[in-house]
Amino acid sequence: MEPPTMNPVVEPLSWMLGTWLSDPPGAGTFPTLQPFQYLEEVYISHVGQPVLNFSKVKLRCLFCSAQITRKFRLNSEGKLEQTVSMATTTQPMTQHLHITYKKVTP
Repeated sequence: MEPPTMNPVVEPLSWMLGTWLSDPPGAGTFPTLQPFQYLEEVYISHVGQPVLNFSKVKLRCLFCSAQITRKFRLNSEGKLEQTVSMATTTQPMTQHLHITYKKVTP
């Protein structure tokens, strides 16, 4: 079976496809939590639609949020950075997680 052709809308993001491991550990904080570190493995793929699929090997939701945002960027070392901000019914939008990944498979 041949893999689907990447949609031209997301073609500029093709560098994101593959498996990424946290390097170094990520950092988390929120007004209602003690600061913490965490490790993560993620897989970014596509199925030919104008979206990328972002899958975590392990997913743990600490509490329900009213909104959540994720921002990704490629840093100068060729690593993927992700910043997650969230809001809850009792807390305004606040940065919650920051993690840097190194690519381990294409």
